[in-house]
Amino acid sequence: MLRDALRFTSEEAVRTWLREVLDASAWTTRDFVGCFTPIAHMVGVGASEPFLGEFALSALVEMVPLQDVFDRLAPELDETQARPPRRVGSDGRDRDTSFSHRIEVAHASLADLRKRGPVERQPDALPVVALHPLRWASGRQAEVVLRVAVAFPAPLSRGPDSKNVLVESVDTYRSGLEDVLNRSGLTQWIQGKQNVWHWVDEPRWIATATGDTNLCEVLFTPRFDHTTAVPFSARFCLQIGETIVAANEAVLPAIQASLDLALNLLELDNERQPSRTRHQTTPPPAPGALTLHEVAEFVGALMGVAEIASALAPLGVVPRDGGQVGVWLVLGGTSVDRVVNVSKLERRLGGPERSEWGIWDRWPLGPSVWGISSERAMAARFVQHILETSGYKDVQSTVSVLRREP
Repeated sequence: MLRDALRFTSEEAVRTWLREVLDASAWTTRDFVGCFTPIAHMVGVGASEPFLGEFALSALVEMVPLQDVFDRLAPELDETQARPPRRVGSDGRDRDTSFSHRIEVAHASLADLRKRGPVERQPDALPVVALHPLRWASGRQAEVVLRVAVAFPAPLSRGPDSKNVLVESVDTYRSGLEDVLNRSGLTQWIQGKQNVWHWVDEPRWIATATGDTNLCEVLFTPRFDHTTAVPFSARFCLQIGETIVAANEAVLPAIQASLDLALNLLELDNERQPSRTRHQTTPPPAPGALTLHEVAEFVGALMGVAEIASALAPLGVVPRDGGQVGVWLVLGGTSVDRVVNVSKLERRLGGPERSEWGIWDRWPLGPSVWGISSERAMAARFVQHILETSGYKDVQSTVSVLRREP
């Protein structure tokens, strides 16, 4: 409910109201942060016992500044120690879903974050967070979803007084988008992955009907033999409208776009061919797990969404010079150590279990430094963010190598 309020109401009004509620002790900050330790269920495996998901830090800081949380909980966080899970299932997940334990997990996560210092190194609550894969243009569920999204000059404004679209319909852009995407460097890169993922046709980008005339969706869906879940597919989404610049309340034309890679790895062997075993509960990592180099490479390739958005100028869409960019990884019913090979890294005891990560920044990112492009640097920073917030130790040397790799 609160996240919907952020989408459809003035963000500052919602945050002001929250501060007033917490100041009046209508909700205690202690209980409030406990709500951000969610209860999760495994997906696609029938009836399953609930377990605790990750502490949703990114959702919390959308509503309340992190330093404000630290200040309000200072006495409790001073006394908080890292607590091991109370009841662990055979899959290693924390099965104690009581609200008191959810509060404990939230406090332990916040105390650890305060002790280590912020690892986000990004603008706080940049509006591009609205383009999170679960908040805007959500696609079909997959074990791994990587998204890079851009907004020029900022995400579209929401609410009853905002125009959803400045053109008659994005239907007029569909054929042009297919052509732009099929000729893009991104598509050349994807086609070069056929020998890694083993699709059996020659796929192209195809626009689909979304049921929403304001949203244009174009899919790249290869055909595979003998798999129940498509191992590799891509998705581009576009929306055109207007945004309000808070500084002077000027209304400007706006465009937002996202590129997703959806991956299903658990039914693959180490050659990424179909496996006889679904590696849902085998020791991690799964044989077809991504390498850290692949994660960084995928993010760098998806940065092409900005180039594709700029290429829409001949179609009548003229993005502004400045904008915002966000990068996300979202897991569906699995864990990061199962779908990403981190076996060479050591993890802190009781490291947090997470299912989503995100970083964001202004666009353009800036010039290359020491021969390292800003896109590659952001991809390496994203990998560092995943590792650090998941409790892995001494990741700097690994990230330094990724930063230098092509």
